[in-house]
Amino acid sequence: MEELHVGEGATGATVRIQRFSYEGGAVIIHLQNKPRARGVTG
Repeated sequence: MEELHVGEGATGATVRIQRFSYEGGAVIIHLQNKPRARGVTG
């Protein structure tokens, strides 16, 4: 649920998303949208 995980990078974010997918699919949607924007900036 923390954005810090997504800040690590697109590769790391994808792995975290898979783990969160088991807890709740709604969370994945929010994570997927942020990684793309954050990934471009760095």
